[in-house]
Amino acid sequence: MAHKSSSGDQSSPPPRRKAEGPYRSDTAHRAILDATLDLLAEVGYSRLTIEGVAARAHVGKTTIYRYWRTKPSLVGEAMAKHLNLDTVPDRGDSREELVDVLRSTMQNFTTSWAGKVIPALAADVSSDPEGGAGFREWFLKPRRATSLEVVQRVVDRGDLPPDTDCEQLCDIWAGTIFYRSLISAMPVDEELIYDLVDLVLKGIVPRLHPAFGPDES
Repeated sequence: MAHKSSSGDQSSPPPRRKAEGPYRSDTAHRAILDATLDLLAEVGYSRLTIEGVAARAHVGKTTIYRYWRTKPSLVGEAMAKHLNLDTVPDRGDSREELVDVLRSTMQNFTTSWAGKVIPALAADVSSDPEGGAGFREWFLKPRRATSLEVVQRVVDRGDLPPDTDCEQLCDIWAGTIFYRSLISAMPVDEELIYDLVDLVLKGIVPRLHPAFGPDES
């Protein structure tokens, strides 16, 4: 008859993994993200491959695919970990707080290496719904939340109308900076930042329910 192990037998199988998924080695996780950033700097987004990241991080390719099923998801998390997520404190000055938000957006697109990665990554994101979702979750969403928080603060102070479309306002700002830095080659500088903020605070702003025709007020 086979011998039955007691409850204290050290040969007992390990406990089941938790339901939320397999255990991710913190060491391997950091190594993969660091390798991704290194290769982005060396070869750029278009030439970066999962195989190359695996070799640089000294892990198996299947280890990467277990947690990042697409290249945009992996790159999005790596970029999010590298770039600071600056918060804008409540200083009671709406103009200066909005300037800080736009300055951070400008730096992400123009002065950081991420600005060189995003255009190439955008092509993959547009044709890969799953990868795009990962990039938005890791990189765009936290930065978007910071901007929206500041804009909503300005609305709550009464410095913007209560029906201001905060989402559309952030799109207009980011779109202007993105277009200038990547398409038109027009300057993206402090003057542009202050012009955009003054336009919003002193001019016509997007509304959730815009009136037909120009604002006569």
